[in-house]
Formats: sequence, C-alpha cells, structure tokens
Amino acid sequence: MDISLNGNKNGLELTRDIKKHPGYNNIPVICLTAHTRKADEKNAFSAGIDEFITKPVSNNTLRQVIEDYLSLEKN
Repeated sequence: MDISLNGNKNGLELTRDIKKHPGYNNIPVICLTAHTRKADEKNAFSAGIDEFITKPVSNNTLRQVIEDYLSLEKN
C-alpha cells in the first residue's frame, strides 16, 4: 500500500477500510512509500499498517519483509 494514491481515498483510508472488514482484517498491509517523516510513519501505523518501508527500497528488503509475513502465516 502507498500513502499517496490516485482516486477517492489515500492508502491510509483504504487500509482503515481493509482492517474494518471482518474477512480481511487479519491480512498484513505493508506500506511502501516515499513519505519519510516520522509523522507519516506514525499515521500509517495508526491506520493499521503492519509494516512501513520507505522508497527507495531494494528488492531484497521487500522480498524479506514479505517472506517474514508469509512465514508468520504458516505458524
């Protein structure tokens, strides 16, 4: 999820919607964004973001974060 999205809602609003939905609220939401202020990170976690990563990000870092969440799902 990115914070800045084109459309009616931004990424934080969409994350809140996802986390409110009973069928999807346990799905981890990873924020990948160019917004780097501490306030952006705080707002993201307040919205229900599970992981906050700033751009630019290496493929290895992104892959590792996703793999970490996938391994949690298996346990």
